[in-house]
Amino acid sequence: MAGSTKVSRSGVWLLLGALGITAAQSASCSSPFHSCYETRTCAPVPHDEAGAAGDEFGGTGGGRAIAGASGSGRVGGVPAEAGLGGIDEFGGSSSGGTDSGGTDGSAARPVGAACSISDDCALGNCIDGVCCEGDCTGCKACAAKLTGKSDGTCAPVVGGQDPHNQCDDLTATNQCGTDGACDGSGECRKVSSSHVCAAASCTGSTFKPVATCDGAGACNTPMTESCGTYPCATTGCAKTCSSQADCSGTSYCKITSGTSGTCMAKNPNGTLASSAFECSSNVVADGVCCDMACTGCRACSGAPLTGGVAGQCLNVVASSSKSCPPASPCKFASACSAEGCTVQQNFQDGSPDPTCASGKPYCFSGGCVACNVDSQCGLPTPSCSGHACVCRKPSSTNKLKNPGFDGSTSTGFSSWTKTNVVLSTDAESCPGSNGVFVENSENDPFQCFALTPGDYFVGGRFKGPSTGSFVRVRFFSGGNCGGNSLGTADLSLSGTIDWTPNWQNFTAPATTMSAYVGVYGIQLSVDQLFVGTAAQF
Repeated sequence: MAGSTKVSRSGVWLLLGALGITAAQSASCSSPFHSCYETRTCAPVPHDEAGAAGDEFGGTGGGRAIAGASGSGRVGGVPAEAGLGGIDEFGGSSSGGTDSGGTDGSAARPVGAACSISDDCALGNCIDGVCCEGDCTGCKACAAKLTGKSDGTCAPVVGGQDPHNQCDDLTATNQCGTDGACDGSGECRKVSSSHVCAAASCTGSTFKPVATCDGAGACNTPMTESCGTYPCATTGCAKTCSSQADCSGTSYCKITSGTSGTCMAKNPNGTLASSAFECSSNVVADGVCCDMACTGCRACSGAPLTGGVAGQCLNVVASSSKSCPPASPCKFASACSAEGCTVQQNFQDGSPDPTCASGKPYCFSGGCVACNVDSQCGLPTPSCSGHACVCRKPSSTNKLKNPGFDGSTSTGFSSWTKTNVVLSTDAESCPGSNGVFVENSENDPFQCFALTPGDYFVGGRFKGPSTGSFVRVRFFSGGNCGGNSLGTADLSLSGTIDWTPNWQNFTAPATTMSAYVGVYGIQLSVDQLFVGTAAQF
């Protein structure tokens, strides 16, 4: 016992054997149980222990000794326990086993991995050939081929299957009972409401329509109809008709010649039909009478689109070819799956979509817009604002208000003071914006604005014989162009210009609080004026 204080279960059996107890009790245990445990119960062969390998006769004294169990366990399990050193009944000694991890297996596998037995999986659940997230039985499965979900996810199997043989077919004794397959929701499927469980019949002049299952295991009792003076047939009261209004609620007018027809009993679910009035459910979908309105990624025509029978509206299986509703521009509908259609944004914001209407070729948040950025616009509306192309907008660094003279004839001078000048054509011919024509005027128009000391630019677009024309910035020590005048900075214009951009830098004095910009011109057109920290409108 020197060198180890751990006593293995194998060692306990050996000690008990020395007292003459274990053999008698172990003899009463059989496979797969290997020995009688301390609680007088048969203990199963532990998966994490090594096979026994010892010698009953060991030790150096020549006496009877029992060697400890030794060996190796599987990787991923509990390491094999060290064997207990042999017990020398007559003064002998023996050596103990080794305590080490198993080496004859492979690492435990994650959820979704392929497996053969539960010991292959970290969670101990090998179901349908894959490691499963939990115990998955009945009409649920863990393999994607059975559920349409990812491998390892426990989910209801697609309707029409029974991979674990959990559902009994009771239709031999109950036409509306379970039919031996799963229903796609994790339960055994009952015969659908499209199954006829009792034929139509006549009792005298009373017509009894076909009876169908109720989908819950019972056969419905249909409402009877008196045919009155008309003959009763298994197709219904043979009443002549020319419109649907001529027939009772359980019948429809089947036109047989021109506008003349005969009242016929409405058809049960699953029957081929082209109009809802032909069906007892008053619903037609996918060419058959259906138990409910059935659109999108559901179908009523049965296999191969669904795992059910015709007449039942069910989710289509993942491998079906039914398409989702047509996508709108800048959106697309994914292929159908058991989960239904997924409508997602098509393309990234700003990307063009050829299905968009003219004038709005780009996508934004799943809709068509004219633009997302300025580069998607052009003259005469070069700026993008609110996803629409508009007249050029001033930059955020421009100190002036309405520097492009935007608006109508009554609002184009908004934020400006003017005397003799008039509005004229916009520099870029943009509708809704203007330029200003200066016949011969000084400081007209002008605008007062807040300004702090620092370096700036003044500029704009100009057209005309500009000799003698200039733009002046005057600085003031007080707000609202009050206090002392601190000086001026001029942008001189020379030569003949045609809406040419011109600008010049200047420095506002140290005590500047406000300034005004004014136009001094002769036969000069002006637009897109700016005063700011960048040489741009």
